[in-house]
Order: sequence, then structure tokens, then C-alpha cells
Amino acid sequence: MAPGLRFPPAFALVQLVVTLLAVLPRHVVPDLAGDRDALLALRTAVGSHLKWDLSVSPCQGWQGVSCSPGPNQRVVEVRLVAKSLSGQIPVGTVGNLTALQTLSLRFNAISGPIPADIGSCTELRWLYLKGNRFDGDIPESFFSLALLKKADLSGNRLTGGVSSEFNKLGNLATLNLEGNNLNGALPSGLDLPKLTQFNVSYNGQIDGPVPASLAGLPASAFLGTALCGGPLAACPNSDSEAHKSRKLTLGAIVGIIIAALVVLIVILSICVLIFSRRRRAAAGRSTEAAADVHEGTEPITVTVAMTGRDAVKRSHSPPARRRGPMTWRRLVALGALRHDNLPGLRAYFYSKEEKLLVFDFVGAGSLSSLLHGSGAERLDFTTRARIALAAARGVAFIHGGGPKASHGSIKASNIVVSGKRDSAYVADYGLAQLVGTAGLPKRGTGYRAPEVTDARVVSQKADVYSFGVVVLELLTGRAPTHALPDGGAGGSGVDLARWVRSVVQEEWTSEVFDSVIGSEPRVEEEMMRLLQLGMECTEQHPDRRPTMAEVEARIERIVEDASRRADFSSTDGSRSVSA
Repeated sequence: MAPGLRFPPAFALVQLVVTLLAVLPRHVVPDLAGDRDALLALRTAVGSHLKWDLSVSPCQGWQGVSCSPGPNQRVVEVRLVAKSLSGQIPVGTVGNLTALQTLSLRFNAISGPIPADIGSCTELRWLYLKGNRFDGDIPESFFSLALLKKADLSGNRLTGGVSSEFNKLGNLATLNLEGNNLNGALPSGLDLPKLTQFNVSYNGQIDGPVPASLAGLPASAFLGTALCGGPLAACPNSDSEAHKSRKLTLGAIVGIIIAALVVLIVILSICVLIFSRRRRAAAGRSTEAAADVHEGTEPITVTVAMTGRDAVKRSHSPPARRRGPMTWRRLVALGALRHDNLPGLRAYFYSKEEKLLVFDFVGAGSLSSLLHGSGAERLDFTTRARIALAAARGVAFIHGGGPKASHGSIKASNIVVSGKRDSAYVADYGLAQLVGTAGLPKRGTGYRAPEVTDARVVSQKADVYSFGVVVLELLTGRAPTHALPDGGAGGSGVDLARWVRSVVQEEWTSEVFDSVIGSEPRVEEEMMRLLQLGMECTEQHPDRRPTMAEVEARIERIVEDASRRADFSSTDGSRSVSA
């Protein structure tokens, strides 16, 4: 501004207003356009694969998004359940959805802290973040959600203590903090008058007495913690008893460590002994036998797949004329596969007599043992559908390696379920291509596609058939070789796929489902959709079967719809904590 040049006060006021409008962010305007910007920022951060039609309003068909009625629409629900979301949610996304009433991001892989501006969602009533990788403390703004009725933060990696700030959430009826890394004592003055469901189980560092306000809850709400009193064992009466208890715990830990070391030493000793004997046996062979080795017989070869590397390490180089270049390439290829639903290949032992693969330990047991073992569990439909979705993702990832990439041996015993029953892993991938004709599955196993004649040559469509049998097994609760009471491994019984079709054709569809899930309310439609998909996967003609990518997408929608019904039932007065 030139010296001595003056403007009237009105101009100065206008200039100030223009400046403020330029620097204020757009998202402060609480309207649908601001909601749209916030959703797009959320998609960019954690879900760029979400197929939202940007040519229309979020209220006109964006998957997982619902709006309020009336002329001044706002986004009031975001339900993105099991959508393979990953990454961190930044400030300025969820926090800008100021009219949001329901947020459900369950069963994804979202990491990082809960967004610090979540308190800006002042209308939020139902919050479901279960089964992600959120970490850090619960943000301070969380405790300003005065209308919040249900908060499920279980199955994450949250740290810090259970704050007395929860007392600010006077409308809270359900609080699920199970399966995190929370620590410290529960506040003695915790007072939530409307609380009916509470769970802090499997937070190993939470200790101290159970507050009087929670003493009437069942012991299952506090499993896997160091809490005492209330429904649990009485707390120590003195400091000396607590000291003894700590010493005993320390001694137990030391004992466990020593026992583990002893077991490890024994295992290593056995391995060394086995390798030594094999080497001595090889050294004692005659000259003629030794010559045979160099003419094409494979020597013992020990190979270790290095996690995260393309290279492998082996004990010694095989002879130039050995028969295994293709096998060698397959073993490198297997070690390079990395996916959340595939256990990592750590090592393998390959010889003419034995072929062993060593995978990461990833779960509590196989799907087969959970469904048919002596300790079979009562898995509800949504849990079964989530297991099917996790397995479908693993197989679809394998198929993504090219038109000839296949698993080769999909069956319930090769699907390992996680300890919390919320995910699964597809094991033994590629094994069928390594074991040779001796590993050809028996005709009565029930998983093999009708066109497969060589276990080493299994197409992707044959994998789809086998996966379809697993889906039918999940729904019926029947093993593939025991579809009928007189069925057996010898093949005298009708296989599972044929049995299901015969029952459906006779319009006795309700008789197909396992009795555990057959009477479940609200998910009848989803059960029928999954049954139909299992039947399509087990079509006799390979060309009529869907691809694994299609199978994954359809099961994902089934899981989402079943979860939405569970959310609806909980917001409609249900006291279930499993939503």
C-alpha cells in the first residue's frame, strides 16, 4: 500500500472477510458436499479399491453409505465391513462426518490410531471397529461422544489404560475392549448407569480389583487378565501375598522358558542325528550306487526359504544332471508368496524319499477339526461366512499369479482358522505339484473335481470346485465323504455336492443346513445365497464355475449383508455384543 493512500473502513471490512474465506477449509461447512469430500478422503487413505460412482451423490448408491431423509440430506451411516481396507485414517475424514450416527469398519486391516477428531461426530451412537489393527491410546475426543450407545473396539492393538473418562459417556450400554493391549487397573469409580454389556477379556496387563460397579458381570468379561475380585478369585489380602504371587508368576515364566529351550535343543539334536545318519548312509554306498546318483538320482537337499527375500539358501548344490530344475523353481516361487490369508513358507526339506514344507504357525486348528473333531465348536453363520471369505481371498491371491497358478489341494483340513475364529489361512499351497503321483488323492475324498486325473495338474477351475465343497461343508456341517449316514471313505456314500443338489431339487432346502445355523434368525437370505454359490462352484462342467475373484466378491457381499443385519439387530434393541 502506497504511503498516505487510505481506504474507507467498509473496504477494509470486505477485505478481511475475503481473507478469512480464503483460509478457512471447506470441510467446516456441515452439508452433503462436505460429507462427500470426507468420504473421498477416507477412500483415498484406506480403500482406494472401493467402487463408488463419483457422478452421483453419496446418497444415491455409494456402497456402504446411507443418508438421512428429506431435502437437507447428510451421511448418517458408513458400513464398510470386511472390505479389505488398510492403512491409517487421517484427521479430517471420519471426523468431518458430523451427522454420522453409525460407523462400522469391522474386520478390515486398518492400522494406526483412532482418529483424534472422532469426537467431532457428535451424533454418533453406534461405533464398530472390531477386528482391525488400531493402536495407541483411545483419543481424548472419544469421551465427548455423549450420545454413544455401543462401542466395540475389540480385536485391535490399543494400549494405555481404561480411563475414568468413560464416565462421561452416560448413554453407553455396551463397551467391548476385548483382545487389545490395554494395561493398568480399572477405575474404581467407573459408573455407567446404562451399561449392560462390558468386556475387557484378553488384555493380559490389566490388573487389580474388579470395580464394584462391574462385580455383577460374568467372569467371561474378564478372562485373560490379571484382575481379581468380583466374579473372579479373591484379591490377595496383603502386600506379602501379592509379592509371593508375583514371585510365583516369575518362577513359572522362567520355568516355561527353560522348558522351551530344552525342547528346542532336543528337536535340533534329533534333526542333526537324522542328517548325520543320512550322510553316513550316503557315504557307505558302493561305487556303483554312487555313480547312479550322478546319473540322475537326487541327493538329499535341505533348502531354507528366506522370508522377504527372493533368494534361497541350500546346503549343497545338486548334480548338474539332477531331475529337479522345475521343482527347484516351484520351491522358490512358493517361498515368495505373501498374503494375509496364506501362512508364510519358512523352510522345506526335499529329497527323493521325503518332501516337507514348514509354514508359520497361524491358528488354533483346521476347519475340519472345528466342524467334525471331538471338540467341534458351534460356529454361527456369520463366523462361517467370514472363514469362507478369508479362505477365498487366499485362494484368489494364488490364482492371481497367472492362468496356471493353482493351489491343488483345497480341503477343510488345509484351511487353518485363527484363534479368535475371525479369519482363516489356506495352507499347503503348491504341495500337490511337489509330491508326485504317489500323492494323488483318493477318489472318495470328495474334494476333487471330476475332471482331475493327475494331482500334479490341477486347474484353477478345479480349485474352485474344491472350494465349493468346503463352502457346502461349512453350511451342512457334513464331511464330504459322509453326506449320507452310510457314506464312507470307500466311496459307497453319495458325495456332498450331489447330496446337496438332490435335497435342493426335492425342495427340502431347509434340511441342507447344519442344525447349529439352520434356525438362526435374520440371515436366511444370506445362507441361501452362500448355498447357491457353493452349488455353482461344484458344477460338473468347469466352464460353468465362477472364478475365485468372483467367488471372493460374492462372499464379501454376503458377509457385509449378514453383518449389517447383526448391526441392525443390535441398534434395534438387541443386547448382543458380537456385532
